[in-house]
Amino acid sequence: AIRRQRQMCKETVAWLREQKYLDSNNMPYQKYADKNQLGLFKTIESVYYIGNSARTSHKTLITPKGQVYLAKKIAQFYK
Repeated sequence: AIRRQRQMCKETVAWLREQKYLDSNNMPYQKYADKNQLGLFKTIESVYYIGNSARTSHKTLITPKGQVYLAKKIAQFYK
């Protein structure tokens, strides 16, 4: 069950990239993340350290508004 869930997640992210919602780093394009426009995604930036070196990571989350919007788009795509 967990393998199938991971596979579905990978397929969904691939679809979001193909449809140009996300770039190759899984970051949303500005018009999809900007609250003044569509506001489908939110990104969280974290700083972590490896030795004395600071690194930055980003996590992309889908907003509730984005869940509704993308569910409709995916349903239309697979009709």
